[in-house]
Amino acid sequence: RERERERERALEIENSQLGANPQSASFITGIGWRSPARPTCVVCDSDAQADPLPGLPVFGCFAHFSNGVAKYAVAQHDANNYPYTWDTGDSFPILRRYVDDPQMIAMSEYTISTMAHTLVALSLLAHGASLRANSTAAAAPTAAST
Repeated sequence: RERERERERALEIENSQLGANPQSASFITGIGWRSPARPTCVVCDSDAQADPLPGLPVFGCFAHFSNGVAKYAVAQHDANNYPYTWDTGDSFPILRRYVDDPQMIAMSEYTISTMAHTLVALSLLAHGASLRANSTAAAAPTAAST
């Protein structure tokens, strides 16, 4: 019963990355009808393909940028966002801010770590019970090893 609740929580977390979020957008390239088209990816920028490499999990929404970087200041200015966020006590609109631009590092970058976390989470959700059973069996000592 507890494992089923853990699995449901994990699904909820992955669902937001896969598109169950205020933008109705996936934050993994190539997944869904609205996914990042311009991640911070040197390979994607320099190959001849129109679309980025599929399967790159970008960071997604970011609550606040430094106003010291001109592009960040423009991206978070209320005149460029809807709904406006003059009410700083209202956190909902800020979660709708995503700019698909490779220079918006806090939103569009991916790392080996984010890729690994995403793959592990999706693998556990897809094969959780069998992975746990296999790892337990592999860790158990055998008569020959004792």
